[in-house]
Amino acid sequence: MSVLSDNIQTLLASEALDLLTQLMRIDSQTKNIAGVNQAQDLLIDFLAPLGFQHERLPHHRGDYGDLLVLKREVSPKAKTLTFIFHVDTVLPPRSGEPFYLCPMTKNLIGQGVADCKGGIVIALLAIKKFLETSKDQLNLQVISSPNEEVGSVGFLDICSDLGKQSDYLLGFEPSLPDGSVISSRNGNRWYNIEVEGRSAHAGRANGEEINAAHDLALKIAEILKLKDKFPKAKLNIGSLEGGTGQYNIVCGQASAKLDTRFEDHSTRNQLHHHIAKILETPMVRDRDGEPAKCRFHIDDDCPPMEFKPPVKPLADHFVELIRSIEKRDIEHRHATGAADINHMSYPHNLCLDGLGAVGGRLHREDEYIEVDSLMTRSQGVAQLVHLIENGTLSADERKHSNLGVHLC
Repeated sequence: MSVLSDNIQTLLASEALDLLTQLMRIDSQTKNIAGVNQAQDLLIDFLAPLGFQHERLPHHRGDYGDLLVLKREVSPKAKTLTFIFHVDTVLPPRSGEPFYLCPMTKNLIGQGVADCKGGIVIALLAIKKFLETSKDQLNLQVISSPNEEVGSVGFLDICSDLGKQSDYLLGFEPSLPDGSVISSRNGNRWYNIEVEGRSAHAGRANGEEINAAHDLALKIAEILKLKDKFPKAKLNIGSLEGGTGQYNIVCGQASAKLDTRFEDHSTRNQLHHHIAKILETPMVRDRDGEPAKCRFHIDDDCPPMEFKPPVKPLADHFVELIRSIEKRDIEHRHATGAADINHMSYPHNLCLDGLGAVGGRLHREDEYIEVDSLMTRSQGVAQLVHLIENGTLSADERKHSNLGVHLC
């Protein structure tokens, strides 16, 4: 006797599963340019019949696949709603069938199924369902990144500009583990730190040496004390190297990679002020007073997606829709990770992320989604877009937008 629910039986013969299967069979690991572009082709084929015009933007160095931007414009005066997701994955698809169904858990299991090919299916089906009864009063825009898993390198300025043109931004990263969605996200700054000292014989050195590792270690200790000043921020040394790998030598070179995470722009700016001051302060000198030399640069600078009071009615509506459809108690909450939507968030637009599939074990071979969520989340998103088009949220938005909150 089958333990599959009626929803799953319906899904197994549905457009949702067919679309997901096509996506999952494509090896779209970030560095597989041909596979990434093949996945983008699939999106064009799906959305072109729905009236979307597309533009492919190649990477400036050719290191990654094309950024895909699709637009369906009804009027220059209409508000613009943007859907954001990515086709690239960390791992390749499974050999043979790209995913499999576990009847006991109602989960579909496969690499990239949650992050974020399930989210792509949800977005595309929601768009199609919305357009079946749309009044053509909303401009739609779809942005599909080819390399989100490495920070959408080379495309962030374009994404930022597209965000400025958007009134609403819906992101299709997977939901939080309990099915909740994301109304704000941490930002991050990654610091690449290099210290140059002066090497010497460890036994015979008599003050002419400058130990780069000692200088860097003292700097790191001071940086980590900032956790007390900024308890909600995250500071992590992800890599630490120095010297030649031998004893009996004073370390002449040392380096570290510092990862910082923060909820708002104010914390980002204050953290940077303190970190820069620490890095610029000599900790170790030679006998003549010459200090170790420290240099740093920022490898990645992702702004936070701050919570904006005007987004609350939008998020509340979606949460209530999903509670009604799924009979699941979810919320909209803060997420400590960053995503492409962070770079597109501005004071004037409303952002909601985590609208993709409910799942877990991301970036693992046993990554999974709850199969029913493909249908329930696409249904909820379609209804939310209708509310936006019909102006159902306008009164609440106006009420909250008069709070005078400065967000950046």
